[in-house]
Amino acid sequence: MPRAPARPAGRGAANSFQAPAAADGRAGHGPAGTSVYVYGAEWRGGGGHLDWHGAAVAFGLIFLAELGDKTQLATLMLSANGRRPVPVFLGAALALVVVTLISSLLGDVVGRTLPVRMIHTAAGLGFLVLGGLLISGRL
Repeated sequence: MPRAPARPAGRGAANSFQAPAAADGRAGHGPAGTSVYVYGAEWRGGGGHLDWHGAAVAFGLIFLAELGDKTQLATLMLSANGRRPVPVFLGAALALVVVTLISSLLGDVVGRTLPVRMIHTAAGLGFLVLGGLLISGRL
């Protein structure tokens, strides 16, 4: 039986969600009725499954955003200079995983601490500053 989508836990609850009731009427407690919603991915306890839709969306957006960026160009140059693509790939992949893990954990802490509007405003201003620095040639 399909579950209803998660609802925000309350006003100002940026990343906390309440699990919908289990199919057997329980309120989402216990191994068979546990549902956890995190950024569009759903994990159902008790041998459940991970809904990969959120992961696929994140992959698509990050993949498109990273095409032609400085990291990709640096990886291309390292591989071209050393003619050893496997170690370059492994090093670049490990670095990306570590940076992404740090960003995800930091984002979770910031998302629990600050209002979403403040986070969006700070991110927008940060991008404007970086854009200005790039256009002016200072970065």
